[in-house]
Amino acid sequence: MSVPSVATSIIIKNCPHTDANCDFDQTDSTFDIKQFPIPDELPQNTCLVKTLLLSNDPHQRLSIHKNQDASRSFAAPLVPGDIMTSLGIVEIVKSNSAKYSSGQVVLGLTRWADYAVLSDCDLHQSINVPFEYPLEYYLSIFGITGLSAYFGLVDVGKVGRDSVVCVSAASGATGSMAIQIAKNVLGASKVIGISGSDSKCKFVEELGADICFNYHDDDWKLKFGQYLGDQFVDVFFDCVGGDIL
Repeated sequence: MSVPSVATSIIIKNCPHTDANCDFDQTDSTFDIKQFPIPDELPQNTCLVKTLLLSNDPHQRLSIHKNQDASRSFAAPLVPGDIMTSLGIVEIVKSNSAKYSSGQVVLGLTRWADYAVLSDCDLHQSINVPFEYPLEYYLSIFGITGLSAYFGLVDVGKVGRDSVVCVSAASGATGSMAIQIAKNVLGASKVIGISGSDSKCKFVEELGADICFNYHDDDWKLKFGQYLGDQFVDVFFDCVGGDIL
């Protein structure tokens, strides 16, 4: 594979207070496009990678929020001039790392760029070629969302066939995986979803939930209690915190 001389990247132009402005070339644009030279010699323990797939996740919005409290985040915030980060699947083009070699396909924390130089610490999992499943599955079912749901329910929650499971943010990436695993894989006796609209609740029930409550309904807590009757929730898979928790 030929090695390019420059990488085209999407950088942070302005950190937004509210909605991101994804249009380019405006005064308040959130992003800008910039090219960076690719070094001929890679620093030790780094790899030049080619982006194959990027994941779009809620934490990305938090990472670019203006004047955010860094102590409340699990990752350092991004500032203007930084290249936008993302979980993604990349191909190793050139390596100066003992962990990876050219041609490998790897899941890791990458950049919004066609090519990037990454520390091998940001590369998490090698994916066998030829791929057994569609490549995008490794960012969802076999990625952080699917694994978080699976191990949270199995290793932490010890969910079994007699379990009553409740999942908040049940239509979200991790919540929707938790619903499906709890009901369709682990066979929990009752799987309850909590979500923020009737259409989302319908989607959650289509995934396998026995019932889903819209937390915007004034009487949803009453209906929740009536549905449970004398039962209790054995495992609450919480994706929200705050008042819901």
